[in-house]
Amino acid sequence: MTKGWAEFRKAGAEAVQAGQLDQAEDLWFSALQEAESFEDGDRRLQITLEDLASLYWHRNKYAQAAAVCKRILKRNKDTLGPSHTDTLTVCSNLAMIYHSAGMLEEAEGHYKEVLTKGRESMPSGDLANVQYQYMGLLRETGRADLADKLASLLGEQQKRKWKRSGVYEAFVQENPKEPDHSLHASSESQSEVPEKV
Repeated sequence: MTKGWAEFRKAGAEAVQAGQLDQAEDLWFSALQEAESFEDGDRRLQITLEDLASLYWHRNKYAQAAAVCKRILKRNKDTLGPSHTDTLTVCSNLAMIYHSAGMLEEAEGHYKEVLTKGRESMPSGDLANVQYQYMGLLRETGRADLADKLASLLGEQQKRKWKRSGVYEAFVQENPKEPDHSLHASSESQSEVPEKV
């Protein structure tokens, strides 16, 4: 019996863990060949492409990483749209690849695209990482004054930004016999919160 996509992918991940990167590349390339025959929209192709792009980037094979990443980016833009979080994440990865390869003009274009489109859709930590990388590029290209201005603006925004955690599952009462200690449990707990700070 021949190996299928799942076996190739798993064996590739195990090879990465064992430090056998040439073997991992071969296995994931075999997984890619399998995934190419799947129906349009099958997510296994995307997963395989991302595995390969990441491996190439970590191995400093920037030309291969960029080629795969550009393919992923095109697929994401076509299926998810240009401002989707996943599209912008791939765009950010492509910017990092170009930055690492010394292709600073290409990197800057992708950083700017992510920073422009990602304000509404990207998680703040991911966006901050892109901002940090972009500031590094500005410094590398003799624009430290612009990087400092950007850092100052970002610092002021961070000071004034209120962020909710969004993880409200922690406040769901699992055992109804135990008292509810959530923030909305009683008027007593609400009165402890000052009206003005």
